[in-house]
Amino acid sequence: PAGLKFLFKAAANLPGDVAGVLSKHTIMNSDPNTAFKGKLAVAKQVTWTDPIDLDKIKKLGKSISSTTLNDILIATVTGSMRRYLKTRNTPINELDLQVTIPVNVRKPGTEFELGNKFSLVFLKLPVYLEDPILRLKEVKRRMDKLKVSADPYVNFGLLSAIGFLPAAAAQKAAQFFGNKASGVLTNVPGPKKPLYFAGKEISNIMFWVPRSGTVGLGISILSYNGKVTIGIASDKGLMPDPDTLLKGFEEEFDYLIDIVQSGKINQGPLILHDRFAEKESKKETPTQEGKQTGEDMEPGQCQAFTKAGKKCRKKAAAGTVFCHTHRHYQAEGSLLNDVKQIMRDLSD
Repeated sequence: PAGLKFLFKAAANLPGDVAGVLSKHTIMNSDPNTAFKGKLAVAKQVTWTDPIDLDKIKKLGKSISSTTLNDILIATVTGSMRRYLKTRNTPINELDLQVTIPVNVRKPGTEFELGNKFSLVFLKLPVYLEDPILRLKEVKRRMDKLKVSADPYVNFGLLSAIGFLPAAAAQKAAQFFGNKASGVLTNVPGPKKPLYFAGKEISNIMFWVPRSGTVGLGISILSYNGKVTIGIASDKGLMPDPDTLLKGFEEEFDYLIDIVQSGKINQGPLILHDRFAEKESKKETPTQEGKQTGEDMEPGQCQAFTKAGKKCRKKAAAGTVFCHTHRHYQAEGSLLNDVKQIMRDLSD
């Protein structure tokens, strides 16, 4: 079988990658039960956005660290998941929720051959990150790392091999890996030009992804004729109000546009996620300003960072190391060392 041959070939040529991916899957923790994951009911619900102009999303990508359309949409989905879980009073300070993403592994030139040739990869979504810019950069970092990994090809061979196991064993293997995630997320590039049926132009196309096991959330992204539509499929027992999640997506997307168009990306303070803020709040407040702000800080200059990840150029206000825009940091306690470390990690 082609799948088994692929797995054996990969194991012979890339033993380190194969062993690494398999061991990673084995020790990978399952996501906790939330509104997106748990025992599934029978009834399902679906909803979708109005079509969004692709050019609008691409402009955002160029304005924010050269991120791709896919990065922006996934980061925005992550933000909407964060918003939704907050409405359900779910602790989100440590949440890195996983989704499985189908990846096309079809060889070039075989696009018109019948049959599916796709793999699945796991992507952790940084739900714990509050700041949309920081979240977007972190999603990009994780996506870039995943794109150059061996995961899609090793997983393709693994999935093919599972298909030849006895039914009971195959079902257990599928549940073992599938139940580690909270959702399925797929982005399908559709036709770039309008299609017609019976002489009538098709205004839009949408689909929804199937789920199984304990995976309750399905997110489908489809581009068609210069626009993109996002669909949400949920389990009615776990998430009876998918429109709330969809509203959160629209709010996150509109906020990103506002940040870029208003120039706030170069002025607005970088909001840290709750995890760092909580850890910092447990520390004793330094009594000396030098200890609070770090040894490498320049006197007289604001020590905050903007959403673009750059140091603020404004002068510090009297009696503080922050300008008037960022002086709220003084009351909350200095988190600048954490900010610097995050920005270093994202730039690596």
